[in-house]
Amino acid sequence: MELAHRMWDILCYQSPVNEVGRISNGRHPGNITSIIKVDQPFIPNSENNVMILQESFTSPVGSYIIFAPSNSESMNVAIRGGDSTRMHILPSGFVVCSNEKLYGNSKVGSLLTIAYQTLASSQDGTMMSTMEAVANANTLVTNTLVKVKEALKSCPWI
Repeated sequence: MELAHRMWDILCYQSPVNEVGRISNGRHPGNITSIIKVDQPFIPNSENNVMILQESFTSPVGSYIIFAPSNSESMNVAIRGGDSTRMHILPSGFVVCSNEKLYGNSKVGSLLTIAYQTLASSQDGTMMSTMEAVANANTLVTNTLVKVKEALKSCPWI
């Protein structure tokens, strides 16, 4: 699922991503914790500073990806062993569990669970109304659901 990151993540959608660090955390080659730099060509350089801390894990039961975007400055301070208390992390992610029911010779269906944490403020720092926050959350989850399904369908190893 790692290779399809830019296909489903709204922060990276269709933008180049570079893995700048990786730690293996299990026997499966997809069980890793990584730091991903997002290059957003449509955003000016001064604001193009998104990095993502991500853990992905696969087992016979299913797979999950948990990720937390942060700004590059905070992430680099933490990487160098500096004070990470000012690094704001709101982890989000999704889990895909396979349906082991067999119909004929093929498995049918999967269960996808998505969880997001977001700040309820607009770009200028003012608080959003409840309806605006709910609408934004609904759009985010709906778009992610569609993009994860598309990414999973295009993965040759699934």
